Amino acid sequence: MRFMQGKDVVVAGGGPSGVVAAIAAARNGADVMLIERYGFLGGMTTAGLVGPWMSFHSRDGAQVIEGIPQEIVDRLVAEGGSPGHQRDTIGEAYSVTPIDPETVKHVMEEMLLESGAHVLYHCWAVDALVQGGGLRGVVVQTKSGRVAIPSTVTIDATGDGDVAAMAGADFEFGEGESRSVQPVSLMFRLSGVDMECVRDYMIEHPEEFHHRSMIGDLGRIPLSGVSGFKSIWKEGQIQGAMNIGRGWFLFFQGLGETEVVVNSTRVASVDPTEFEDLTRAEIEARRQTWALVKYMRAKLPGFSDSRLIQTAPQIGVRESRRIVGQYSLTGDDVMSGRWFEDTVMVGGYSVDVHGSTAENSKQVQVPAHCVPYRCLVPRDVDGLLVTGRAFSADRDALGALRTTPGVMAMGQAAGTAAALAVRDGVPTADVSTDLLREKLRAQGAVVDLPGA
Repeated sequence: MRFMQGKDVVVAGGGPSGVVAAIAAARNGADVMLIERYGFLGGMTTAGLVGPWMSFHSRDGAQVIEGIPQEIVDRLVAEGGSPGHQRDTIGEAYSVTPIDPETVKHVMEEMLLESGAHVLYHCWAVDALVQGGGLRGVVVQTKSGRVAIPSTVTIDATGDGDVAAMAGADFEFGEGESRSVQPVSLMFRLSGVDMECVRDYMIEHPEEFHHRSMIGDLGRIPLSGVSGFKSIWKEGQIQGAMNIGRGWFLFFQGLGETEVVVNSTRVASVDPTEFEDLTRAEIEARRQTWALVKYMRAKLPGFSDSRLIQTAPQIGVRESRRIVGQYSLTGDDVMSGRWFEDTVMVGGYSVDVHGSTAENSKQVQVPAHCVPYRCLVPRDVDGLLVTGRAFSADRDALGALRTTPGVMAMGQAAGTAAALAVRDGVPTADVSTDLLREKLRAQGAVVDLPGA
């Protein structure tokens, strides 16, 4: 096994949270290496086609996620890869931010390199370098064999807590004795959709759509998302044209006038950390996709001339491991908008927990809510921070903070904390949270509740 020269900070995973963490750590003076298994950045946003991003705002319209995540949006807008923040016409969030995945790849890569961070593609973390109870780097599998990359601090941004698990950190998985996690979904894109026809149908049949849909406002704001066509969906289930545990169609306007991004597949009883389960899920979700495409062409107003242009290279995972941190954020914390002295980010999305069917899913609108630094620090492993959906939280809290804007804001906190730990020569658990909050605030991040 070959050893690379050590780094101050190694970030495992180049999804939205990992990219922002690497940029933040580098901007704060650390020597940073990001490792990514694909040949591009963006994670679920690009490999999973998860978009639009929701939400940079609290339910009352206050922007609660800024800093580096907003810089990324600004760069996307400048490159023609996003129109910026728009109202969510489904009504579940205040805003959505449509994105072009190809532009995301470009913008994230350029911003990462501009920060001074380094990146290695086609690398997969396969082992942890543990010494004296602390994590001292990772081992990655490459086309050239296994390579060890020592580090002072490692940030696990794998989404599944892979590095944390390999380092021996405690974690929770799923719910109850069954350890069931939220179902996975394969996103896909269609072109040739007549969105005016969709809009007209919504205005004529409001009862067919999500009860918060902003149908009365469609004359003055663009249609950004659709959740409904309930009777048409039910007809497809009864006829056997589809066998999917959902209750309606969900899709969003893409950047092209006739393009939509569809989030309507669902595969339950999948362990996202097991390769055989993931294989089964990919196959099943692709079958669902083709059944959906055929049915949508035949039955949905505006879809008769639509064409499948892309399925996501990777199935979308909502939940897997959650580390046991120094504090575990709870659904009650989120629903009450609890503030913490070590708050490092503020979220604004709803509690959104998908079940195997529409009936056992949960969506609850909540006020702006906080994530304390302690949720990023494993209880039992030094030299490690965890960002993204594997942070320390219960299932309901995860449901509000697993989306792209939330994990990007979390990444800025983790990267900044890692750089401070290196600079001050202290364990990750002993980073001054007063200083961390001051640094984040100075770099444009929101670390206090609106109006505080």
